[in-house]
Amino acid sequence: MNIVSELKIRELRSEISKIEDAEKSTITVVAELAKARTAIDDAERRLNLNAARKNDVITRLENFQIRGRLFDASAKSLSALQNVQRQIALEETEIRSLTAERAQIEDDLAGYRSKIASLLDKAESHPTYVAVRAKQRELFLQAAEIAKAFWEARLVEVGKIAAKLARVADAEANLISSSLTEIRAAGLPDITPRLPKLIERLTPSFITKEQIEGRHRAAVDEIRDLVESAAQTKRPGR
Repeated sequence: MNIVSELKIRELRSEISKIEDAEKSTITVVAELAKARTAIDDAERRLNLNAARKNDVITRLENFQIRGRLFDASAKSLSALQNVQRQIALEETEIRSLTAERAQIEDDLAGYRSKIASLLDKAESHPTYVAVRAKQRELFLQAAEIAKAFWEARLVEVGKIAAKLARVADAEANLISSSLTEIRAAGLPDITPRLPKLIERLTPSFITKEQIEGRHRAAVDEIRDLVESAAQTKRPGR
């Protein structure tokens, strides 16, 4: 091979390497996450199939073992017994094979889950994510402080406090909405608002606005009755 040909081959290899590197760089976190999650779904499907097949084999094995114990020691039964014993050996081999297969699938599954965790860490370290998460944390702290007031507030104030929390949740939703274009352009997974569920856990959701208003009306009626009863006790003969 002459020098010119060698140079051309090197140039070609260099170009191929650049193309491959460019293709790798265009694979986004979202695409890799989707691929890993698809692999997890497939692995879980194979695990279920493996378990079903193993159950079938165990059932057959138990049936053959029962049949094997029914034979006597006569020469007539010997051939049939040996056949059953061969079937038992085959089923036991199949069980060992399925057990090894399951171990491999579980290893693959652990690898895919580790990959997802790594990809999510990668997304969280991206500057866009870092900026949004920092503002989210501020809103979480605001929500926590507001929610604390629930347990010290008068009943008639609960609605106002809930409205404050709703405004903080809206602020988080607006923050994420305004960042989605940049997040998606970077190939990162969407950020999901967390405050709605957090607020649901933080606040006494068993107290609704309708319950508060209804209880307030009932309290007014009860107070009026008490005042009237007090007035009646002052009348002669009471």
